[in-house]
Amino acid sequence: MEAPLGQVIASFAAQAPAGTELLIKLHPLDPCWKPWPRRIAAMAQAAGIAGRVHVMPRGRLPDLLAASRGLITVNSTAATGAMVLGKPVKLLGQAVYDVPGLSFQGGLDAFWTEGAPPDPALLKDFLALLCGAFMVRGAFHQASGLAAAVAGAVARLDQGCINAAPKAALPDA
Repeated sequence: MEAPLGQVIASFAAQAPAGTELLIKLHPLDPCWKPWPRRIAAMAQAAGIAGRVHVMPRGRLPDLLAASRGLITVNSTAATGAMVLGKPVKLLGQAVYDVPGLSFQGGLDAFWTEGAPPDPALLKDFLALLCGAFMVRGAFHQASGLAAAVAGAVARLDQGCINAAPKAALPDA
């Protein structure tokens, strides 16, 4: 994550509008092997924007996204949450949602001023496809979430609908 963090901080320093601030939210499952707050602070200091960059080890992601102007990620399911809230999303890695109309297709430097919210109709269809064909409710870091994920996956296997798009998500369905 060092390289993408450095890229985002450098781009923010050079291109983000004056008065804006950058919040870097650490992943909740990060094992903290690297001292990210200290490393990020050093990168921001080197870029001359130490007072505009903040690190948040914890926090409710929906609240943070609601208060944000947009989201930059390498590849995270947090992007779909940002999209649902109508926030622009810039992807630095590869993901199924990196398509025109969902995520910002321009360069990182342009995102700070040109990022646009996702197309609502495309987002609705995309989410229907995700929920109907690929995703099951659950989480891997707690017992109840894991039980829900296993139950959902087993149900999809029993119904023979793994990776089968729901009719509502297909054109002319």
